[in-house]
Amino acid sequence: MKRRLENDNLIRIYAYIFPHEETWQHQFFNLINSSAFAPYISSIEIKGPDMGTNGTRLFDLSEMLKDPDTQFFNLVEFEVEQTSPLHHNITMVSYDDFYDENGAAGRILDKMPNLKSLILPSAPSPNFFQRDSHPLEFLSLQAGYDHQGFLSRLAHSTCFPQLKHLEWTDGPGLPIITSYVPQEHIRTIRNQSKFHLDIQETNLPSNRG
Repeated sequence: MKRRLENDNLIRIYAYIFPHEETWQHQFFNLINSSAFAPYISSIEIKGPDMGTNGTRLFDLSEMLKDPDTQFFNLVEFEVEQTSPLHHNITMVSYDDFYDENGAAGRILDKMPNLKSLILPSAPSPNFFQRDSHPLEFLSLQAGYDHQGFLSRLAHSTCFPQLKHLEWTDGPGLPIITSYVPQEHIRTIRNQSKFHLDIQETNLPSNRG
């Protein structure tokens, strides 16, 4: 069993990343995913300018999420800046894929076994639920380009016994993009009294480019 460290011995990271600078982004994530840093980080907050390609501001987390032997055992808060109604680009997190979340959120939980608060701009893939139990307490998500059936899966899951607060924001509702959650999914999770649910339909950017 790894020993939890006291808060005054831990590092809080705030990173302002330019999404188009892929080399620097990969070097930064590779650095904090090392045994010299990962065990001593208590929180990570990632933000950046409203810049993107084809209307997408991408934060590629691949370098941080690879190497399952390195874990952020003391990390309790992880946030990637969500899309604002004032933005011109839709924000995405990904694992080695440009337009797909591709399991990044589930890999975050794999790497951060004591995470309490998670804020992301993309809906998680099914691997988010592939675990017996996780101590997550607060979850704030946006649908991104695909809601991935997340709310329905969460309503039927049992792996987050301490999760009490959920914030959800639908995506831009563009043609061919499945970011609007079906009403039956919303009704299903609203019937789950264990959640304090905040569902928003924010006017996220709908003009690409």
